[in-house]
Amino acid sequence: MNYCKIILVTIVFISLSPLLIPWPDKLEYRESDFFDYYFYTDVDIKQAPRISNNYYFEYISPDGSTRETNLIIFYGGDAGIIRDYLTGLGFHHYDYIDNGREELWISNDNRRFTFSIVTNKKKDLVSLIKIMR
Repeated sequence: MNYCKIILVTIVFISLSPLLIPWPDKLEYRESDFFDYYFYTDVDIKQAPRISNNYYFEYISPDGSTRETNLIIFYGGDAGIIRDYLTGLGFHHYDYIDNGREELWISNDNRRFTFSIVTNKKKDLVSLIKIMR
């Protein structure tokens, strides 16, 4: 009987353990962070061309009105290569916002998510952002 209780407690603990692990609201990581890269990075962001050797990823989890968001941020690089990549995925440029620093990209075939390209010329940053709708 005591052996059965130990097994039952172990099963309950293992099944509840994911609830005990804190889920990050925002996470910054590099491709070399094996677990974070493979667990949090969206496939379209993983397959994005690397326009610079210096880059990192961000994951923002959905919470309330916040949508699930994946980013890759490059220090330097040509945003035109990212534009070509999005065009190849079937997306097209839709609009500029934030005084032309952010480009919105949408697809007529896939409305589950959108992309943005954000350029910060002062800091020499180019970001590719995927936002789930």
